Amino acid sequence: MRAARVQNPRKPVKIVEVDDPEPAPDQVVVKVSSSGVCHSDLHIAKGEFASVKYPITLGHEPAGTIHEVGEAVKNLKIGQPVLVYPGVGCGHCWFCLQGEENHCEEGRFFGFGQDGAYAEYLLVESPATYSLSRDCPLTRPRRLPVLE
Repeated sequence: MRAARVQNPRKPVKIVEVDDPEPAPDQVVVKVSSSGVCHSDLHIAKGEFASVKYPITLGHEPAGTIHEVGEAVKNLKIGQPVLVYPGVGCGHCWFCLQGEENHCEEGRFFGFGQDGAYAEYLLVESPATYSLSRDCPLTRPRRLPVLE
């Protein structure tokens, strides 16, 4: 698959071929439809976060559809549209038990501690997905609807 990766800090982002992800029993593969661009991506590309290991695929604000499910995943189906929460906590520390995975000291974030969503497919822990209705657009509409 293709992915937008930073090979080394302060070098241009390049589109490269990487291996397709394969889900573990409790994971899913999301076919990425869109991903927001965050200023954090620019900091990572510039090498401003010491904890980031390179090379890395950027992107941590994705939406897409379920492409493949691990054998233990029962609540998600292929083709289902989803949003993906970017942080994966340990699930056991005080922060995770309070629902604050973003503060987990063992946590990983897409595009920071693991490859992110600027790719065709993204490997995701199944609890980090949030189902969307099938009529929810996964890309920005060409024309915004009029709000009344």
